[in-house]
Amino acid sequence: MFLAVLAASYQEEELDENNTRIVLKIPDFLAPYKLAILPLVKKDGLSEYAKKII
Repeated sequence: MFLAVLAASYQEEELDENNTRIVLKIPDFLAPYKLAILPLVKKDGLSEYAKKII
């Protein structure tokens, strides 16, 4: 059953002609978190800004 949910949640989105991205769209009732804000770069003050948003 777990594999079926993963297979159904897997999607590829086209950004433009040359770029695509892989997205795992888990149904809301299965997702452990509703929202996540994750800083992808280490810049001064970025962590504090992310905490303000939450």
